[in-house]
Amino acid sequence: TALLSSPIGRATRAAGRTTIAADGADDPAAERRVQRIAASLLVALAAAVVFATSRQMLGRGPSAAVALSAAFATQLWSTASRSLQSHTWTVVLLSLVCLALARRATRDASAGRAIPHGVWVGTLLSWCFFVRPTAVFFIVPLTVYVLARERRAGVAVVVTGLAWLAAFLGYRQAVIGTWLPDYYTRGSGFEAGGYLTGLAGQLVSPSRGLFVLVPLSLGVAYLVGRYRRHVPLRALCVAAVVCVVLHTATMASFRNWWGGHGYGARFSTDLVPLFALLGALGLAGRAVAAPS
Repeated sequence: TALLSSPIGRATRAAGRTTIAADGADDPAAERRVQRIAASLLVALAAAVVFATSRQMLGRGPSAAVALSAAFATQLWSTASRSLQSHTWTVVLLSLVCLALARRATRDASAGRAIPHGVWVGTLLSWCFFVRPTAVFFIVPLTVYVLARERRAGVAVVVTGLAWLAAFLGYRQAVIGTWLPDYYTRGSGFEAGGYLTGLAGQLVSPSRGLFVLVPLSLGVAYLVGRYRRHVPLRALCVAAVVCVVLHTATMASFRNWWGGHGYGARFSTDLVPLFALLGALGLAGRAVAAPS
């Protein structure tokens, strides 16, 4: 997150917004202001990418509705845009992945562009993992989707991902002296005993539940379920649903399923690009089914 955000930090510093006080010490208040600016810009970018993704299946009006809903009726408006954290960059990167996959699926998938497409998707997915390790629950289903749909592109995704992982591990070992940060390796946060409590908390808790605080997610589930026979890009739709289910099930297994101090469905923030994609697919399916 810090590395990807460094160009924004340089730009804000060049614009006269510094996080260093006059006496040379860190200025926490200024740091928070800069983070809000950077996070808001990144969320705006993610909303624009959601619009571009929706345009692969929908007209301008419905696409704008999907993008505005994602921007103002989800955690993008709260969690992702109020401070610069791993959720913010995960949303941006995963939005770009959804755009690349939707564009590839709706256009001529010529073999000549398979490898560049795979390298781009593999890079984005790798960066998602480096930003937030739980992105592995997006990486696996989406990589399987690409492999099943287009072998050359899928191989390029795998090779690119392994290359980035090797670079990441090599850097850690050379500079820090360990292969992975503790954040990636500790398993003590997960337990099976409280799974049902965690699942209920993730979905229907008054202060953390996705369905309670982001009711739009229920609308997306209805659209996809109701018009499942008419949804375009069905394989991509299935892959997105698998990502949502895997991520939610894993977060429910986390001992700290509420996500620490705060309010809202923070752990579900990373799912917004997938819900936006599913919403666009559901609306496209509804448009196809409407004449009948």
